[in-house]
Amino acid sequence: MSVLVAAPIAERAWALPRWFECLTQQSVRPDQILFVHSGDRGDETWRAISEGALEYGFRVTRLHDPMERPKPRNDRSRFHTLTRLRNTMLAVATQTTRHDHLFSLDSDILLEDETTIEQLLDAQHAYPVTSPLTYLHPAMKWTVNAGLLPVWPGPGADLEHIPWKRAEIEPEHVELRTPQPIDVPMGAILMARSVYSTVRYPTPVHESGEDVGFGCALARAGFQAAWLPWLECRHCWSEQTL
Repeated sequence: MSVLVAAPIAERAWALPRWFECLTQQSVRPDQILFVHSGDRGDETWRAISEGALEYGFRVTRLHDPMERPKPRNDRSRFHTLTRLRNTMLAVATQTTRHDHLFSLDSDILLEDETTIEQLLDAQHAYPVTSPLTYLHPAMKWTVNAGLLPVWPGPGADLEHIPWKRAEIEPEHVELRTPQPIDVPMGAILMARSVYSTVRYPTPVHESGEDVGFGCALARAGFQAAWLPWLECRHCWSEQTL
């Protein structure tokens, strides 16, 4: 099975060396990496991509999108930027490659378990979308499986401290390594070709992020995602958390 890793990227030179290292240590090595790069061609991120590809021997394709500028994390308009970049990534992968799977992997997420891709692939016999990360919050009332957007608790609710792993999960599911059906995968999403060639991030973008809208689109298309909560990966928000 061939795997294409794809990532929207901007201002991530600090994360890329370790990101490439984690990929090269995977028991199933990706066949190709696709970057959709927003920012200047001459910035440090652009150079870090070239250096990583050369050092680790990856076949890399880079698309430059000069119309999209990096946005600070507290700027909600970045969700619209990410939606555009992610949809470009999916469209290009569909039109120009014939990979069996696309692994959408954000450039600040480190796969610390060397069997991550292998185990995500293994779970695809039952689920066409698999991820080591999910978007959960106890304040949310999910109606996504009915084809609707999630119902949020209203203005002023604390949605900033959203757990990335092991949220509201029974310990036996971790111990038995049982994939868990989820509504919203995020950050590191392995998709079968039947998914990445047909499903897109919807607009207008949900106020809580493009991942929520993508979860809704998956459900409407009849695809069930699964979470593998025992897999270790780390989301590095900044260079200080690397």
